[in-house]
Amino acid sequence: MDFTYKSILHDYELLKKTLDNYHFNYLTQQEISAKKSALKEQLALDTCFKLLTKLEADFRTLFNNSVEFKVKKGLGKFYNELCDEHRLRKHCYNQTRSACCRHVRFEDILATTIKFYNEGEDRALILSCQTLQHYFARIGFRNWYAHGRYFKHKPKIMPKLAELKLICDLLHAKVFTAT
Repeated sequence: MDFTYKSILHDYELLKKTLDNYHFNYLTQQEISAKKSALKEQLALDTCFKLLTKLEADFRTLFNNSVEFKVKKGLGKFYNELCDEHRLRKHCYNQTRSACCRHVRFEDILATTIKFYNEGEDRALILSCQTLQHYFARIGFRNWYAHGRYFKHKPKIMPKLAELKLICDLLHAKVFTAT
């Protein structure tokens, strides 16, 4: 099974259609409607989490490749500067450069990406990355969903699947395949 944006969204649509056609035994029409609504909401949240996981993996792969191959232009140059700052801050000179920089915080990678695209003034891309920052914030959706959604309050900003799909398409076209 591929772990791509399209496959994640395809699985969502497939499960949603299956749920629409599923019959619940021994429930009233109101109970069925409430159960289907709750399951669809949970399915949408699960799909958003998977998309965010895929985005994080793609950003980290891009960052790690830029550091490992010492890319000296474009976004790679900014990522290498971030790596150098991280090494200086952590004093991890006994490790290889790429091994040390694998521990750079994802929030820093996103901030560096925004900094790079601010110079190019691509507003849609900047807004997409800023939206991702909110989803990945310490009290954001991603951490709430992954680490304690039953024990903590919901985050104020919950992702909308349609918006996240647009962000994935934009980042895939302009960042992950363009660099």
